[in-house]
Amino acid sequence: MVARTRGVERRQETGSPTKDSADPHREKEQEQDEENEDEDEDDESLWTFRVMFLGSISCVALSILNKYFLFQTTQCIMAMVSALVILYPLGHIMAKVLPKRKVYFPILRLEFSLNPGPFDVREYALISIFANTGAVYSGITSYSVMFELS
Repeated sequence: MVARTRGVERRQETGSPTKDSADPHREKEQEQDEENEDEDEDDESLWTFRVMFLGSISCVALSILNKYFLFQTTQCIMAMVSALVILYPLGHIMAKVLPKRKVYFPILRLEFSLNPGPFDVREYALISIFANTGAVYSGITSYSVMFELS
């Protein structure tokens, strides 16, 4: 017979763990898990037009800006956060402005919606990955050229 402090888990004589009803933390965790299960069951794809458009723009823009500022006498690095401050409101604006109709390309047999719904935090996370890629990997080629020249 094993008993832990604070009543987290107790073993009976058979050795099977039982839930102690006096533990409010475990009950709160189970309630939060049940709430999160409902929120995570979206069958919408995260690869939306907004993600591809804003992510590509942020990746290219940060890459060009960082490449430009790399060759200046006073180097300046544009971080991902600078783009994300602009992209978050743009995502919400695009969610309100873009039409909700579906676009169909018969040659590619591709159908997608320009505006699948409200702007989501998960879309924002994917856009931040695009922006981070443009911000970080833009200067790698310059550094490799500089090391070869010296």
